Amino acid sequence: MFKDPKIIIIGAGAAGIAAATRLIEKGLKNITILEGKDRIGGRIHTVEFSDNVAELGAQWVHGERENVVFDLAYPHKLLDSSKCFNEFDRHLFVTAKGEILSKEESIETLKIYYDISENISDDIHNSESYGEYFINQFYKIFDKNPFTSRNKAEQLLDWIHKFDNSIQCSDSWFDVSAKEIVNYWTCDGDLVLNWKGHGYKTLFALLSQKISNAKNKLPIMEKIEFNKDVYNIDYTSDNNIIVKTKDGSTYKASHVIFTASLGVLKEKHNTMFTPLLPGTKQHAIKGLNIGTVNKVFLEFPHRWWQEECAGFSLIWSKEDKEEFIKSYGQDYEWLCDVFAFISVDYQPRVLCAWISGKFAKQMELLSDNDVFDGLYLLLEMFLSKTYNIPKFDQMIRSSWYTDECFRGSYTFKSITTEKLNVKTEDLAEPIILADGKPIILFAGEATHEHYYSTVHGAVETGFREADRIIDFYRTRGCINNFHKLERAVNASSQKVTRTKLVIVGAGIAGLAAAKTLDEANFKDYLLIEAQNEVGGRIQSIPWNKAWIECGAQFVHGDQSQLAQLCYEHDLLSDIQYQDGQGIFIRNNGCKVDEALIEEIDDLVRTTLEDCEDCENKDIEVGFENIDAVLRNCLNKHLHKKNDPLPIRTIKKEIFDWNVRFLVIDNACFTLDELSTKCWGKFKYVGGSEHVLFKS
Repeated sequence: MFKDPKIIIIGAGAAGIAAATRLIEKGLKNITILEGKDRIGGRIHTVEFSDNVAELGAQWVHGERENVVFDLAYPHKLLDSSKCFNEFDRHLFVTAKGEILSKEESIETLKIYYDISENISDDIHNSESYGEYFINQFYKIFDKNPFTSRNKAEQLLDWIHKFDNSIQCSDSWFDVSAKEIVNYWTCDGDLVLNWKGHGYKTLFALLSQKISNAKNKLPIMEKIEFNKDVYNIDYTSDNNIIVKTKDGSTYKASHVIFTASLGVLKEKHNTMFTPLLPGTKQHAIKGLNIGTVNKVFLEFPHRWWQEECAGFSLIWSKEDKEEFIKSYGQDYEWLCDVFAFISVDYQPRVLCAWISGKFAKQMELLSDNDVFDGLYLLLEMFLSKTYNIPKFDQMIRSSWYTDECFRGSYTFKSITTEKLNVKTEDLAEPIILADGKPIILFAGEATHEHYYSTVHGAVETGFREADRIIDFYRTRGCINNFHKLERAVNASSQKVTRTKLVIVGAGIAGLAAAKTLDEANFKDYLLIEAQNEVGGRIQSIPWNKAWIECGAQFVHGDQSQLAQLCYEHDLLSDIQYQDGQGIFIRNNGCKVDEALIEEIDDLVRTTLEDCEDCENKDIEVGFENIDAVLRNCLNKHLHKKNDPLPIRTIKKEIFDWNVRFLVIDNACFTLDELSTKCWGKFKYVGGSEHVLFKS
């Protein structure tokens, strides 16, 4: 008889919780999660602060398409666009002398950054490091459009370097491999989505809903043991893996899913695993890199900066930096790497200071008072000429490097990664016995080939390793994931009805079949419906002396048989309806220019019309689905127009609206499910495409 295998998951972060929910969902419930901290979340750490919450770790959902976190959150309307990054004209760049740069300089700086980082050219193959590539691209663009002085451009480039380090999680962009960075994928759509003040911790409730309908209850909490610092995993025996924790506890398991960070592996793998990990895995641990990014949240007694200001970016000249260090000493040099004070969504009185790299690590060693005083000194130095800055009411900060449960923030691929020819799969590959049984499995953001450094990457790897165990037992016939239909009614008590024909379902198709039979004078049939009303996916509900349609809404084509039947009974309205009518409003409350809406609508419509003729044509590789075709046409269109970045951003938002509309219109999950070749097979019968019923 099959015995439920014992599975230990090390780490209750995004990957660990994802793995646990998938295993429980598929019937493997003999699970223990060992967590070194006194909380779940790992590098997701939502804390109560000021008027709402602060994210000491992961803060945003990065992208909408093919993002498992977005897919979990979107149906519940939990996400919102973060204005602090998406609107360039709201950022103020300030010098150490208190000079606020013009809006043009600020916008052009951010425009150049995103143009280069989001549209990596083939020139990158001529560079060893990402930093070398970026600097070359920056000056190519700047020389064509010198929007500021050369000296100021150097200062802005220095700021971009610090900002990019916070994204890559590197000490320097000269450490980041140019070759490897092209293998990192970003999800299409808004890359900076916040949780509307609920916090990233909401993700764990969403994951738990896959296995429970209980609100605000995480059904896997009973599986977690907190403050369990694992110090050894002995997989010498094929039958039982022995896991030991520092408090003296010992656990036995058939499988271990290890989700701790790359930083922990770098520090402890030589002592944590018995026997030592295979050479290829040790090589991967050595070659992959993890850096440190820290945040300091500052609460003020009131908001002293303008409502429309998204934050302050700090730029230094070499002379100002040297003078500052000379005046205050080397102990204050870390302040020169605090590159921005950014406003926080749903926190009207809070600014967040950002710092990355070696000085982020150094800051962790300072006392709260030293950090408090240093940041206030920085604000006074840069902004006191323009603002009256009050003292902070309170401060909270992250310390990812000194925490032995993490030893860093997230992963990047460096020059060393490239030179050692390290592949992510070397880290992700499980340790497997001769019979194919995976005994030690590795998950976490560092083990994702393309989405490393992200929460959605971590979640995917948790699912991946859980599925690996599930598949192992499924192939041996141990798990049956399909629920069998049980007969609950005693056959002797069933009413038996004999008829020549049964129609199952009283939706529009079933009713049409019944009508046709009646008209042919065929009466010996039975129409069976599971619901207590007819209609199926047509569901009209009385509303305010009229009706609303919860299901089908329009008659598509007024020349169809259905339309003609409705016209005979005077059921249809003369009101003409078209898709996409109405006013388009951005998340900042501003109305979108109708000319831009029409431009993108025309692009989408003409592109789809072209696809209608693709049935008998050869489709170019990579464009087999509608999503790829549309996005390719958009990119070509934007490149041809060469609009300023704010206009390009608006056009992308309009395009994303069209994509979401098409997803609804085609009842698909994403547009990459729609075949380009089959697009033209759907045909309207003619006439108006959207005919409404009378109320």
